[in-house]
Amino acid sequence: MVPNSTSPHTYVVLYAGSQQDTEVLLVKRHLIQKWQSGRPSDPTVPQLAGQWGVICAQPEQPQTIDKTAYAAFLTQTAINLNDPQSASKYKIISTRTQTLQDPDYNPIPVLYIAFEHAGLKELQMDTRHNIEAQKIQDGVLETSAIERISEAETLLKPVQPPPEGWKKYIIVHYYNGNPPRLNPPIDARTKIITERSARPPIGVGLAIENIPKSEVIPPPVSDARLVALEVTGAEQVADGLWYRAYSPGQSIFVQAVTEPSTAEARAQISWSGGADNPFGVPGLRAVPLDTLTPPGSPISVQARLGTQTQYAKIAVIPNLLRLDITGAYAQPGGEWGLEEANKDVPAVIRAVTQPDTEAAYSYLEWSGGRVDPSHPFDRRLVSFEEVA
Repeated sequence: MVPNSTSPHTYVVLYAGSQQDTEVLLVKRHLIQKWQSGRPSDPTVPQLAGQWGVICAQPEQPQTIDKTAYAAFLTQTAINLNDPQSASKYKIISTRTQTLQDPDYNPIPVLYIAFEHAGLKELQMDTRHNIEAQKIQDGVLETSAIERISEAETLLKPVQPPPEGWKKYIIVHYYNGNPPRLNPPIDARTKIITERSARPPIGVGLAIENIPKSEVIPPPVSDARLVALEVTGAEQVADGLWYRAYSPGQSIFVQAVTEPSTAEARAQISWSGGADNPFGVPGLRAVPLDTLTPPGSPISVQARLGTQTQYAKIAVIPNLLRLDITGAYAQPGGEWGLEEANKDVPAVIRAVTQPDTEAAYSYLEWSGGRVDPSHPFDRRLVSFEEVA
């Protein structure tokens, strides 16, 4: 079903009070969406590609603001905010529908939902968990964050093209490096991502600017504490090390958890290790996956708040893609044989890794065969005598 082109987008603005400013739940959309209708799908470039904003939807037919808003939030986060249990769990204070107007007098329907701050934080964590676990129907969202209005407005901006340009990005990430032979499909999708990653519609900013101030309830004043670090985009082994395979253009993210969970508390954190996150979100650190860490020497990402310190150890490891075998013939059952007629020429087993570098080979652990003197790191030799 196609959204009704005559119906305006409906925006869902979730907010809570803080000591310095009102805070709002923001979401960031994928540049390329690969999950629809609750399962993996062919890639597509969504509206507002790669941009920060709030959850929004264009209804398929004219209907009430709250019906459109609740349905959009459910399909994009797997959370039903129209459920009384959700209202209790997430400490919803009140809801309000409002139709704003842009400078050209076009309607901007908005559902405002006010939360206690602890409830909004729990909702944000559940939202992010559902997105990462792909427990969603519409996989348009990449992540979520809570920001003060003043900081949120700075994130409502176009997505900068990658250094290699949008066309190469489409070839690598849309076509997985295997583009069609003809350029027109590539050019068309390059045009789409260029347009959809541009400045968001004015309705997003107006919806945030007009959050009802009378319902803001500030949290109790307390000293900020650094409680933990949450790592996303990686797996953890028994000794606590987090790891992820080499993947250029992607990152592992380390989120600082504070009490109280406010932008003010997160802004006080000092970091070491890793890199500034590309989203500009306070309390979030990135570890790019484009550089391997040496075996046994992971990156230590450390956060400090006052006298409190938390750290996470992260390793970026190579991908072992396959073994290439030359000088031998394949046999049934996945076995290989050597010709007696060429018994003076050993078979060569080569490990193919990503990246194809000596740094990646240093992760390899071999058994069987013998070292190839010309290629000691990525290859092993097997002679006819050894097989016989």
